[in-house]
Amino acid sequence: MDTKGLIKILELMIQSEMSVEAMYRACNNRWPEDSGLWEKLISEERGHAEIIKKMIEMIATDSTAFSQNRTFHSEALKTFIFGIHENTNKISMGTMDKKRALIISRDIENSIIESKFISIVKSNNIEFETLENEITTQTIQHKALIENILSQLE
Repeated sequence: MDTKGLIKILELMIQSEMSVEAMYRACNNRWPEDSGLWEKLISEERGHAEIIKKMIEMIATDSTAFSQNRTFHSEALKTFIFGIHENTNKISMGTMDKKRALIISRDIENSIIESKFISIVKSNNIEFETLENEITTQTIQHKALIENILSQLE
């Protein structure tokens, strides 16, 4: 995959982060009693999108320092984004209960961890690796926060 291909995938990743942010915003509107959780997640998902924008700038500035680490199909990410939009609509319309929304949120965070979306780019650039690690660390924390709220519902 060339530099343009990597950037296109990263741009889709920005869309996925923004979609997750929108879903969390719908959760915050629907269940304001958990606003501390949702507002933290909203802020950090927005931050992830900003981090990926920085990564794109880094690749565009010095494409020789970056290469494809593994194959990644954009259709999988487009399907992921579509699913998030569907769930956001259900939350907004009140057709999804809180427990189900939390389970889906946890599964989204887990799928991001397991699939390692961000690791499609290989680089020895320390700043780039630091940005990757920040997203991964926060995503792991998101899953733990959501699991904590879920455990309180059971």
